[in-house]
Amino acid sequence: MKIHAITSNPGKFAEIKRHLPDVEQLDIDLDEIQSLDIKKIVEHKLVSAREHHAGELIVDDVSVELDGMNGFPGHLIKWMNSALGPDGFYNVVKNLPIQTASVICVIGYIDNADTIHTFEGKTEGKIVQSENTATDGFGWDSLFMPDGATMSFGEMSPTQKQKFSHRAKALHKFTEF
Repeated sequence: MKIHAITSNPGKFAEIKRHLPDVEQLDIDLDEIQSLDIKKIVEHKLVSAREHHAGELIVDDVSVELDGMNGFPGHLIKWMNSALGPDGFYNVVKNLPIQTASVICVIGYIDNADTIHTFEGKTEGKIVQSENTATDGFGWDSLFMPDGATMSFGEMSPTQKQKFSHRAKALHKFTEF
């Protein structure tokens, strides 16, 4: 049986597909609870997804935790980016005393027996102003430069990004499982 990745984001699905070539995409609008615990959000998404589709499923959620804001916006990054856009997000961060951040991806997997497993990948870095705002579907990618890199995620090719990616790290743990 195939594994289905539930996402409507083509950039996210492309990243998943690079690690799981046989994965198929399902575009299901999932209920998302409010919680500061990203694993609880992912587990809830899986339970919600199970109501729509049988079989093996994966979902993920991403958290951008700004050190200068005690971890905010966390998993609320999607809404913060939607409200402010990359320029507005950068303008908030540039005025903070600390511009470092952690980007965390939690991949959730539910098997045919409805057992849930989660896998976390984390990338440390900083928020920067990038000349290139092109991304493959993540508005904040142009602002995040991982430690050890000389460019933001948005400036990297997909192959370059894989070397640093929080999602790649979580997917690697999943494929090892």
